[in-house]
Amino acid sequence: IGLFYWRMYRPDLCGPILAFSTGLLLDVISTTPLGLNALSKTVLILLIGRYGKVFRALDFIVLLPIIAIFVIIDETIQWVWIVTTSGYHFRWDILIGRPVATMIVMPLMVRMLIFLHRSCLEAR
Repeated sequence: IGLFYWRMYRPDLCGPILAFSTGLLLDVISTTPLGLNALSKTVLILLIGRYGKVFRALDFIVLLPIIAIFVIIDETIQWVWIVTTSGYHFRWDILIGRPVATMIVMPLMVRMLIFLHRSCLEAR
């Protein structure tokens, strides 16, 4: 969610290199195969960069389903990667738990990021 937000509102601070390194860090922390999150986050950042101006023009309520769609795309990329490399012998609870947690936390986190961005960064 943070990568999505910063790529949309501050593309100069969040590029593919940051997304790739964040994905690698997430792979190490969550014990998923190395490169799994790095690939999916990089693809998402490139997509968001392509349509960032359209997303910035949207209202907060409309932005939430778009973030949900990006979470589904992220998980689909990871699922395809795991099935092609490991088959179906993988701990699926790792992949299933993250999108559910993201959907629960997403509205609060996006609203907080918008508030912080408008109050702190735009005031300068």
